[in-house]
Amino acid sequence: MLKIPENRQAHKLLRYELATMQVIIVVFSVIILLTEKENTLGYALLAVSTIISTIFEVSIRKEAEKEQNK
Repeated sequence: MLKIPENRQAHKLLRYELATMQVIIVVFSVIILLTEKENTLGYALLAVSTIISTIFEVSIRKEAEKEQNK
């Protein structure tokens, strides 16, 4: 799975990188939705980006909970 850095600053940086990736994919998806006649590719990109960001967010939260319980 995703390796979470020990350092809190690196942890914040990872979250910002994931958020940036999510924004880029959503912008791409919206452009595709606006320009394509059949919007299946745009919807597929939105769905995939949502699933990926959810998986990353859950793994980050679980790791943070483990660190907090130590």
